[in-house]
Amino acid sequence: MELRNIPVQMLSVCGADGKMLPIRFRFEDEEHLMQTVSIDRVLSSNEVRYVGIEAVVFLCRAALGAKERLFELRYTLRTHRWVLLRVIY
Repeated sequence: MELRNIPVQMLSVCGADGKMLPIRFRFEDEEHLMQTVSIDRVLSSNEVRYVGIEAVVFLCRAALGAKERLFELRYTLRTHRWVLLRVIY
């Protein structure tokens, strides 16, 4: 299962300080089934620039199926879109 650069539907919370916290996301897998992933913990978040495009990259721990995995998610500020960059393990 190769999960890279997949658009996702995200449920997130914005705190009083303006910081976002991803809670849950879902995506369409290779078999065209919707997979829902609840995030257990956000390990880190970094503001980055890709060729002048501002984004925030989140490293999150969550369970997919019966396995716990690390997900790298990107939120692009200008377009307000979320992408699953990759599953680390």
